[in-house]
Amino acid sequence: MLLPFKKVHSEIKAAFQKVKAELSEHLDSINQNTSEIQETREYLGEIDAKLEKLNERLEEISLFIGMNKDREELINPVKSLTINEKEVFMTIYALGEEKENLTYEDIAKSLGLTEQKAKCYVDLIESKGIPLMKRFVSGKVQLRLNPDFKRMQTKENLLNINEAITQKILDNF
Repeated sequence: MLLPFKKVHSEIKAAFQKVKAELSEHLDSINQNTSEIQETREYLGEIDAKLEKLNERLEEISLFIGMNKDREELINPVKSLTINEKEVFMTIYALGEEKENLTYEDIAKSLGLTEQKAKCYVDLIESKGIPLMKRFVSGKVQLRLNPDFKRMQTKENLLNINEAITQKILDNF
């Protein structure tokens, strides 16, 4: 009777060894998949970091383009001014530094013009694309030059205002 027991025992042992071998294969496959998954995760992390840098650069480019667009919007429509219009512009430019509430009367006094003539010149320079800011206070128009345009004029002399005009305006003060 011992013989069948040994035979069964060896068959069971062989079956368990077969199961153990299959489980080892499965374990190796799982380990390989885990390694592949980890490598893929690291690669996706690198791609994510690169995309973030690319996004930052795109935002910088977008801001740069936006700044240049704003600059172009300020200077593109500007047409050349006559000498009288340049004098009025420079008066607004210069008096705006000293006096916050600049009026047509101030411009007229500074240039020896009538108030109506000063208003006419202001309207002309405004129609040529010079960005002026106007507000009404106590029934009077108060003028200011757009600060961004003023900075660009200071840096780049967009209107080609020469020294003679500038000196003439300064002499009137």
